[in-house]
Amino acid sequence: MREERFNQINNEFSKALKRICASYEHNEQKSLELYQDVMMAIWQSLPNFKDESTLKTWVYRIAYNKSITHVSKEAKSNKLEFNSLEDLEVSVESNQVENQDQLKVIQGILMKLDPIDREVFVLYLEGEKQSDISSITGLSESNISTKVSRIKKIISSVFRRMDNE
Repeated sequence: MREERFNQINNEFSKALKRICASYEHNEQKSLELYQDVMMAIWQSLPNFKDESTLKTWVYRIAYNKSITHVSKEAKSNKLEFNSLEDLEVSVESNQVENQDQLKVIQGILMKLDPIDREVFVLYLEGEKQSDISSITGLSESNISTKVSRIKKIISSVFRRMDNE
């Protein structure tokens, strides 16, 4: 039963989990290690899954928790600083975004977000409903709506500035 459920999770969610891990860790090797940590945590937690939430929400919650732990450890060891949403727009104005395709620009913006904002937006990009994002992150639905709206505005303003240059 455990093995079957794990294989189901791997088949249904591996691509999304890899994207989530990549949103927290841009180093390809470290992102793969984070993904492996997430899958290990899922395997270890499978006996505790009680169908109180959807399997998808439960899996994403584990990925979220492992990713936050990873970012915290990396921040302590590398003294990384995360910008708030309000500070992000100013920090992206540098020439870093010149001559990059749209995906790389968006990835760059996401990497500058604090971990909670990044997770909310990545889950939004994965097509999750606000209620599910709320269950995964513990944030209110109105807070999620506000964060998504602000991030979309930031991304739009960055692209408008790039078009004007």
